[in-house]
Parts: sequence; C-alpha cells; structure tokens
Amino acid sequence: MSISHRIHKQICIFTIGDNLTKDYASTAERYIDDVLDDESISRIVVNCEKVTFLDSSGLGVIIGILNTLQERQGKLALCECIDSVDEIFRLAKLTDVLSIFTTEAEALEAI
Repeated sequence: MSISHRIHKQICIFTIGDNLTKDYASTAERYIDDVLDDESISRIVVNCEKVTFLDSSGLGVIIGILNTLQERQGKLALCECIDSVDEIFRLAKLTDVLSIFTTEAEALEAI
C-alpha cells in the first residue's frame, strides 16, 4: 500500500496510492493515526485519484479520520474520486457527512 502526506497552507493532504480494502486498511489507518498525533492538524484533504475500489474497511478509515476531525472541530474533504468510488460513498449514505470534490484544488479552496 502506498500512502503519503504533505502539508499545504496548514492543510494536511493524504494521497492514497492504491485500493483501500481490508488488506491495506490497517496500514493506512496506522499511518494516518501517526500523522494525526499532531493535534494541530484540523483540516485534511484525502486525494483518492488512484483508488479504484474501497470496501467497508476502507470506509472505516475515512470515517475514523472524520471522527477525529469532528472532535477537533476540523474539516475533511475528499477529492479525485472516480465514479465507482463516489458511488460507494453514496450507497453507504456518507455523502451527507463527507465533502467530495472533483479536484484537489477545489477541495483545498473549500476547507
């Protein structure tokens, strides 16, 4: 699993480089949790450009980020989701609580 992060104007941007499934969810979660140990991080963009599938474990990773940020009164935005991944968020009824943007630039501007 490939996951990385960078900071841009006080916003943490995670780039997920593979499908977010049970095989990789725990690795992604550990990486993200290590980054989120810095309690000053309250705005996150998750770039899903290379994610073609996510399962319930992957949804759990995204919800975990959302829960952490809600405790910090922060914001989460997802971007670059292909249609099938976007549809998974819709089917899971998460589009009401997740902000999903077409491009990373739009996500950065929104949060």
